[in-house]
Amino acid sequence: MYVKEHCEPKEGDIEESESCLSKDLLVKIANILNDKTDSTINIKSGLKELHTEISNVIKENTNCSNEACWTTYDLIKKNLSSDDFNEVISKFRPFLPEQWYEEPNKWLNTLDIDNVMGQYEKNYKGFKYTGATPIDFDLKTNDDVCLVNELCNVDLQEIINDKKKCIGMVFNTDPHNKSGQHWFSMFVDISGDNRKDKVPSIYHFDSVASDPPKRILKLIENIKDQGDKLDIKFDVLFNDIRHQYKDTECGVYCLHFLVSMLTGGKFDDYIKNKLNDDEMEKFRKVFFVPLKEKGVEKEK
Repeated sequence: MYVKEHCEPKEGDIEESESCLSKDLLVKIANILNDKTDSTINIKSGLKELHTEISNVIKENTNCSNEACWTTYDLIKKNLSSDDFNEVISKFRPFLPEQWYEEPNKWLNTLDIDNVMGQYEKNYKGFKYTGATPIDFDLKTNDDVCLVNELCNVDLQEIINDKKKCIGMVFNTDPHNKSGQHWFSMFVDISGDNRKDKVPSIYHFDSVASDPPKRILKLIENIKDQGDKLDIKFDVLFNDIRHQYKDTECGVYCLHFLVSMLTGGKFDDYIKNKLNDDEMEKFRKVFFVPLKEKGVEKEK
């Protein structure tokens, strides 16, 4: 039942495992199954054996064929503590939103994007994610308090002090009081890891290759100026090759671009080796775990 691709993203080389879940969580699940069914899972066995025994019991009692499906099994949902159940959920990539089964090309919303990138921020220590934000991110009160997003007072020194080496940003072309129109993204490589010559760079990626809005140009200049004061000389690069031609996958393009850069991709290679809309649509089931099957108990 273990599907490695369903697990939350991890940085670097990951040791082979038998489960997205820790042994501690598996033991808790095994104890529930032993208590609530007639199973006799050996909780002292190794991780592989423990996982196999749990999987066999769940297969006997539900329609589940993968580990992520366990989260829909009422026996587990109702008997794990809320903290433990939330921890189980957190060990998997975000689940595919229910509406997508009826509307497979439904636009990604702010929460969809943040759920994916939030896991990368959590698990990649050098990565700062500022959230999916409307284009009027720079709004602030007369007292200089940000009204929409922390980017209105972005502080490069503070980010570096937090030991962050790169920043991921996602923007919508609509302001905060509108429903949303088009997503695009930006990646700030403070350490120069995305270039062979190690030059720090700011990368703007719009899947339809539109020019950056004035607010984004102002943000880029702000970050560049702060970099100059810290003796960090940023290059700025924009994509001028259109990737997207349909009107539904801009959010997925943003996720794909940021993850590609975060995992060491080169901007020029990314821009030239473009993926079309249909290819990008397939990444919905990479960034999100499809859970159309539910852990419904089988009739005895």
